[in-house]
Amino acid sequence: MQECTVFYDCCAGAYNGYSIEPETGEFELIINSDPEDGGTTTGAGDYEAFSEVTVVATPESGFDFMGWYDQFNNLLSSDETFAFTLIQNTILTARFEEP
Repeated sequence: MQECTVFYDCCAGAYNGYSIEPETGEFELIINSDPEDGGTTTGAGDYEAFSEVTVVATPESGFDFMGWYDQFNNLLSSDETFAFTLIQNTILTARFEEP
């Protein structure tokens, strides 16, 4: 009997499939700012698979931070500091807005 591991995607809130052998190696985290001049971010880069990653968004003067969004436009967190387990290559967007 083969063992099977099911991965829960904490960011999307859903099961994203299963694998007989989980991926190993590195995953890439890409961070975008929207708009680009709305603020700065930290945390982008390459990480070991299944690493705990913390990203931080800092709004520029005159902007408010609206949240962290995934590539499917789902709000993941409205906190400027957001920690999660990186389970795949991921693109996040830090959204800022002028009040």
